[in-house]
Amino acid sequence: MSSNTIKAARFLGWAGGTIHQVSYETGLTVYEILNSSDIEHDIRERAGVKLPPRYIHDCESCTYLGQYGEFDLYYCQAYHPTLICRDGNGEADYKSGIEFALVPNPSPEFVEALKRARTQRFWVKDRAMA
Repeated sequence: MSSNTIKAARFLGWAGGTIHQVSYETGLTVYEILNSSDIEHDIRERAGVKLPPRYIHDCESCTYLGQYGEFDLYYCQAYHPTLICRDGNGEADYKSGIEFALVPNPSPEFVEALKRARTQRFWVKDRAMA
């Protein structure tokens, strides 16, 4: 497993580098680099870059939240507020539900989607729906 410093250096096109060089170049703090769950996303976000969706998603009620790992993340309020993590173009290539971000040992992609939805000030329940 690569460290975030190595991942960031490669993402920036460098052969190597120190955590302080990555921090200086990206504007992320050393703490943010060390604790990032997706360093490439964090670098893009800091630079104000949001990559377009990789997969087809045809719900007009959804708001695209960006990519995370292999997933395209969405916030949807078509019927009730929910999170969607899409990992392919097929009709069934997604998981949805706020509950996945709120259970013990939550799915990282749902935790990230919830964080981004809240950052964009979307209303999201604080506990799983019964």
